[in-house]
Amino acid sequence: MTKFTSSPLTIDFTNALNPGPAGDGAINAPMINPKMQEALKSAIAEGFRMREEGEIAWAELPNEARGIVDNCIEHALIIKRDFSNFVQFGIGGSALGAQALVDAVSHPYANLTGQKPRILIADNIDPDALSGLFDIANPKETCYHIVTKSGSTPETMAQLFYALEQIKKVVGDDWKRHIYITTDPRVGPLKKWAFDNELPTFHIPPKVGGRFSVLTSVGLFAAAVTGVNCYKLLDGAKWMEERCWNENLQENPAAWLAAMAYRADRELAIKMFVMMPYSNRLYRLGDWFRQLWAESIGKRYNRNGKEIFVGTTPIKALGATDQHSQVQLYVEGPKDKLTIFVEAPFDHEIKIPEGLPGDTSLSYLKGHGFGELIHAELRATERALALAGRPSIKIKLNGHTPEAVGAFFYLWEVATCFAGSLYNINAFDQPGVEAGKITTAALMGKAGMETEAQTIRDEHDKFPRIVL
Repeated sequence: MTKFTSSPLTIDFTNALNPGPAGDGAINAPMINPKMQEALKSAIAEGFRMREEGEIAWAELPNEARGIVDNCIEHALIIKRDFSNFVQFGIGGSALGAQALVDAVSHPYANLTGQKPRILIADNIDPDALSGLFDIANPKETCYHIVTKSGSTPETMAQLFYALEQIKKVVGDDWKRHIYITTDPRVGPLKKWAFDNELPTFHIPPKVGGRFSVLTSVGLFAAAVTGVNCYKLLDGAKWMEERCWNENLQENPAAWLAAMAYRADRELAIKMFVMMPYSNRLYRLGDWFRQLWAESIGKRYNRNGKEIFVGTTPIKALGATDQHSQVQLYVEGPKDKLTIFVEAPFDHEIKIPEGLPGDTSLSYLKGHGFGELIHAELRATERALALAGRPSIKIKLNGHTPEAVGAFFYLWEVATCFAGSLYNINAFDQPGVEAGKITTAALMGKAGMETEAQTIRDEHDKFPRIVL
């Protein structure tokens, strides 16, 4: 593991502990409350138990994923040699982490630079988008990474079926070299099909849920094809692992984040959780975080079966863009938001030239940098929120580096695990999502679900439709 001379990531809680002159909106420091201390110690102990019993295999990935990286790099070299396009088909956790990772450490317009291969992650089944993808990426020059842990996700399997049809039209019996699979190691129709056809297949460990899978081939394969140093990504996650499982609560950033989020909800009725990177390349981290937090923390029942309806709504925003679209609401609207700023030093600085001839109103900008300006914008938003008594937390990455991004992913995975314990919920299931999957299957005519489909139609027709 890399020995870091400086931290890949730091977290500043100052503006959450004391956000305003009057202190209104301050979230009490989690470690000064004996009851919260005991709850966090219990959450960490429960996490250790789940690790020992293999229930949260994602927690072991910083130590165990190097073999996955070796395999990803081996195949990535072939893809970079033979193909112009790399397409990843997946939805939710099978796509969001990969996109966030690739964006965070790549050129901001990587696919327009002539890089080979282009990275195209198709995370939806919009037919216009799918048709457009095949317009710009000739199947003859494209390999496809199919990601579904169950091996039966209808959206992803439908994408595969269409891709197979298009590939076979142009390459015939040579189609197999165009397909890579990531799925469960033991079960599912995709696993069997891949085995029968001797397709290169990566496996998601059985106890790694989709939204916790970014440090498997789900995220690592696309990253390796892009040229990201995936070993450094794991080094960053390992560095964070050592901090997040620290039983000294004062030094545990995941415990602090979980406690601050929980107390903001319970004590200040803060029901919205805004993640606001001040970097275009980090914007997709907000997409990844939204799924992680929403699916994990939004629950109807606690672990005792009691109906509780808990969860805070994650929102993504982009600085400085959304200072001109959302921040007015955050500063003067309801006091129901905790803002998480994310920043990193930029790889380049561009100096602002002299302005318009004869105008001096903006002369103060001359000689300053664009990076300097956007960091000033962040500080200004922090201060505006603080003066209005609105809490915020700032996460600073040491750069757009794989180490920092790996640390970021692992930090939030553990914080989410601990938050689940504080809420006394199962942070690792998603029954609300499963209900929608069942309904979709019935409406699409799955055998044996005819009665359910008719019930759904009857419910739809029960009330007169109001359409204006």
